[in-house]
Amino acid sequence: MNVSEESISVERLLDMARHQPDYNHAWPILEVIMEHYMGSPFADDIIRKVNEVKASFRKTGVRASASPASPGNMPRVHVGGRPKRAGTPIYKAFIYEGSSRRVQLLCQALKSLGWIAKETELQLFVDLFGGGESVRLRIVWTGEVNALSELFRRLVSERQLVKLPTGLSLWVMVNGHFWENKSRQEFGNNRLRNTHAPKGDNHTINHLVNLLDMTQSMDEIRATLESQR
Repeated sequence: MNVSEESISVERLLDMARHQPDYNHAWPILEVIMEHYMGSPFADDIIRKVNEVKASFRKTGVRASASPASPGNMPRVHVGGRPKRAGTPIYKAFIYEGSSRRVQLLCQALKSLGWIAKETELQLFVDLFGGGESVRLRIVWTGEVNALSELFRRLVSERQLVKLPTGLSLWVMVNGHFWENKSRQEFGNNRLRNTHAPKGDNHTINHLVNLLDMTQSMDEIRATLESQR
């Protein structure tokens, strides 16, 4: 389906997305809206409306993290509350309601920094922020543990760009989705919670967080990055 944002109003695009049979079909339309209208005077209102459409699919049990490249019929496994023992997988994903292209940029940036394994599958990383139950494997974190903790602390607690699924805390989520590089084991909730912010990586982490801030254009992010060099 080819959608021209120049010839179709945003309200009509939203209505088209609402009436799709599943999120796989609605996703390309929502991406057109998010990418085209960011930076406009109406951006905040458009983000709210797009998120309402995403939430409607989530309420009906349709994965809001799916994209056309994702397998759509994966088995659903419900793991709620705190894990009973170490190593219990977490199937709930973080909830990010912005453009998936921003998540792709975050993945690429983390690979460039050497903070996640270069062989990390892009779709796996995107699904990690999709709000569904689609995360199948843990991501290998090759950077310092304090950078991992600080990145998610800012994304979730400080800037509130990313939300947590009901019943799961920040450190349970981070611990359940990442492996330590050397040991290929989980970091542990207490270790993640008790780290100190890495002073030398402060600007880098700010840049990574800004990638998911839909109120900032990519030009603004690039300009900020250049001014910090």
